[in-house]
Amino acid sequence: MRLFVLLTSREVIESRRGPHARFIVSSLLISRSIRRDSIACLYLKEGLAVMFYGSKIRHLRADESSAFGIIKKALRKLSVRNPHPGVYIHRTDLCSVIRHLGTESIVMMRDDKLGLPIDRALCSLSGKFSLAYITSIDSVHVDSGAFRLFKPRFVKFPRPLSPEQEVAIVNIMLDQLTL
Repeated sequence: MRLFVLLTSREVIESRRGPHARFIVSSLLISRSIRRDSIACLYLKEGLAVMFYGSKIRHLRADESSAFGIIKKALRKLSVRNPHPGVYIHRTDLCSVIRHLGTESIVMMRDDKLGLPIDRALCSLSGKFSLAYITSIDSVHVDSGAFRLFKPRFVKFPRPLSPEQEVAIVNIMLDQLTL
């Protein structure tokens, strides 16, 4: 199981629509299909998690406009638990979002100073595992108390990448590991 979390806020979503839509698409789509084993989450700093379940989502296309349409629909209906098929909204903390995968999940975050190169970090994984990958737009951070049950592994990329590019690389590398 794969969980991709984008730390963001409502203001950032409204001002930068493209990266959010591409994040959802790169987290959940593969070729001409949907990754049924993946979950994409927009975790808003307001304490809301907008979860997109690959196993349940409907009408997600690769283009930005349709993907952002689903995001926009979810943000308009924050009081509704299920605003779109496969999209769920929870008022929760980040630790609870990660707990969806189980307490034995591997949590990875980007840190260009402390991190291992992404290829080395992913190649060190073996066996069957669940992975939560956390990234952000514009350095939206979360307090360290969010990881009271999980000790994140820090990774770095050869150059600065956008969140959707990070997710695409992680997905490709995980696909190669599981072949």
